[in-house]
Amino acid sequence: MSYFTHAFEAPLAHHDVGSKRYQYVVVYVPDEVARALPLSEFPRLRIEGEINDQPFEAALNPSGGVWSLMVPKSVRDATGLDLGDVADVRFRVGDQDHVDVPVELRDALAGDERARAAWHEMTPGKQRGWAYLVGKPKREETRHRKAAVVVAALKDGRDIRDI
Repeated sequence: MSYFTHAFEAPLAHHDVGSKRYQYVVVYVPDEVARALPLSEFPRLRIEGEINDQPFEAALNPSGGVWSLMVPKSVRDATGLDLGDVADVRFRVGDQDHVDVPVELRDALAGDERARAAWHEMTPGKQRGWAYLVGKPKREETRHRKAAVVVAALKDGRDIRDI
């Protein structure tokens, strides 16, 4: 049995949201693959796999009765894929509760009981949003500063949209 339980090929396409305010590069998941997945239980199903042998982790996104997978620029750059190119996608269903917490945020939460308690009350999806905010910057100093902002916001009961 393969490490990846699902596979398909599909061309990279634009998926525009709103009045082209947000433009994503995606592959659309074929219906036969989507039917084999627990999408009714997990409408933003977390998956892990490879696109043209390049590892990725993501969530499948519903849109107008079809499911898509965003193809990040880092994956496109590493594979040389561009719009219209056919991608070879292999994946398996990932741990739906997994959150990659940057070390800066983990350390900041360890030092504040109230923020840590607020963190543990959040859903994994909300935790991923906060973790992304801290983990995205390239500079370590910026990640530390963002972690301090997140801890303060959690202690004050603020939402990520409020910072």
